[in-house]
Amino acid sequence: MKKMESIVKEWGNSLGVIIPNDIAKNENIKAGDSIEIIVLKKNNIKKAFGSLKNLKIDTQKFKDDLRKDDEKNDRRKEKLFFR
Repeated sequence: MKKMESIVKEWGNSLGVIIPNDIAKNENIKAGDSIEIIVLKKNNIKKAFGSLKNLKIDTQKFKDDLRKDDEKNDRRKEKLFFR
């Protein structure tokens, strides 16, 4: 099994992907062969930027909450370690 990335393209009313020639040769894939494809959509990081611009958070409260969680985890670790 070979992992690859490909761009989805329009083919008439359908969508398709191209299997690069080197992968087709290595996996012995020929026209007409039946193959299994596992689809995992990659996130487009460019679309993520600015997507949360209307999210209003109190950054100081956020940092304080993170610190509290860290302190709780540290105390749990100390209890486990020093038993």
